[in-house]
Amino acid sequence: MQKLLNRISRHYSDIYKTILFIVSIFILVLIFPKEGKFKYDFQKGKPWHYEDLIAPFDFAILKSNVEINSEKEDALKNLKPFYTYRDDVEDQKRNELLDQFDNNWQLKYKNHYEKSRIQNKNLMLEIFDTLYQTGIIEF
Repeated sequence: MQKLLNRISRHYSDIYKTILFIVSIFILVLIFPKEGKFKYDFQKGKPWHYEDLIAPFDFAILKSNVEINSEKEDALKNLKPFYTYRDDVEDQKRNELLDQFDNNWQLKYKNHYEKSRIQNKNLMLEIFDTLYQTGIIEF
């Protein structure tokens, strides 16, 4: 027993360093995550729900003018625009159109040709209603 105690006292610093090394490795293993986690949740085919991801650095993409123009043409060919329908715009534009029609008629004809004014106004409203009912058509 005495020999063991003497040996421990002689190699105390080496034993202390070894135990400290093993404990620090054990703590590091406990702290680090078991697997990498991506902090964003996304699904293929769905829109991105978070702020834009911006790289902290810039890099150049070297392309010739021919490549850039062909990519622009491809993008324009495959472009499918989408629009937001607003109910209040139709009434607003209809009122603006009627006001402009009445103002322009007054400037040009004063109070003459009342029957023609009513016919033209009705025709204009029919065309306007047809355009708003049809909406945007994809060809």
